[in-house]
Amino acid sequence: MRQERGFTLIELLVVMVMALIMMGLGAAAMRHYWFVRSVASASQQVTAQLRQLQSQADSVSHPVVYGAWFLPGQANSDEWGTLVYDPTIANAADRCEMGSSAKVLPTDVRVVDAPFADTTTLTSVCKTELAGAGVANASAAKTVFFYARGNSTGGELTLARDGVQGERTIEVAALTGRVVERE
Repeated sequence: MRQERGFTLIELLVVMVMALIMMGLGAAAMRHYWFVRSVASASQQVTAQLRQLQSQADSVSHPVVYGAWFLPGQANSDEWGTLVYDPTIANAADRCEMGSSAKVLPTDVRVVDAPFADTTTLTSVCKTELAGAGVANASAAKTVFFYARGNSTGGELTLARDGVQGERTIEVAALTGRVVERE
């Protein structure tokens, strides 16, 4: 008669512990992957919107200026939105309006920095409009504008998520208004 041998209790426990360690490492890697993807997704979303604003500005023949606002380093730094500035409106206070309601970046993605060049008249009028629309910390907003001539105020926008390496930068060229996304 032949004796069959199975696994011992210790062997089964070792295999189970190794499987749990592998699952824990896999879960951590998946979590990090999704965090990195959320930053990339936010960057792609903002880049697409900025390119659309550039295209709108290029397509109009009258002096309407299209722009976007961001709140870097603020408690609500995940909020952003679009602006439309029409210099032909007689009352200077009414020249800027929000193009849409405030948008929100994906969970925990925030604007780290947005050193866009300030255009005194446009920026101040639009910050007043943002404050009137209820945007918290509107005075700290950074704006980028696209002009009908094809140029823009230019600058960069940096997006990040806490605990994740790999910020994303969106560059807006001042001379051409071109919008480029970089890692």
